[in-house]
Amino acid sequence: MTLSTAGYCAARFFRMQALLFLVVDMLLPYLQIIPMPIPPAKRRHISPTLPRWRQFVAIRPEIREIQAAMRANIAQPWSLTMLREIVHLSGLQTSRVFVRTYGKTPLAYQTMLRVEEMTCLLCETDLTTETISRQVGWACREHVAEMFRRYVGVTPTEYRRNGPPTTRRD
Repeated sequence: MTLSTAGYCAARFFRMQALLFLVVDMLLPYLQIIPMPIPPAKRRHISPTLPRWRQFVAIRPEIREIQAAMRANIAQPWSLTMLREIVHLSGLQTSRVFVRTYGKTPLAYQTMLRVEEMTCLLCETDLTTETISRQVGWACREHVAEMFRRYVGVTPTEYRRNGPPTTRRD
């Protein structure tokens, strides 16, 4: 502190910085960053995006079965009961392992799959938005527009007209 208050800051700046980095370098091996668990109440509102931290673990065969079933029939209104019956685990264990593997709940994962399929169909076909939304398992037009806007950033009509939204880099 006296180095900076006595007017020697400019002359001794690099020495202070070097000392600080030495201290931080000595402490760094003892620090560990762990992800904060997400409470179940907030898990419902998680957007299907990439997780902030990645922990690469082997995917359990049960979770691969769930993912394959969800991808094979996107329009199916999957419930946790239906998913747990596929893999013969308890509902809590199914949800816990799924969140640990994919970083999102099965419902958020299903929403992500539906939005992905909608984006492909909007670009590759001339089907109406209503027909596409029914093909992916959504019946309510307002819900479709809300979910699509939440996860893509634009409405399905705007997406079809302009393509994927571009992010501006200023």
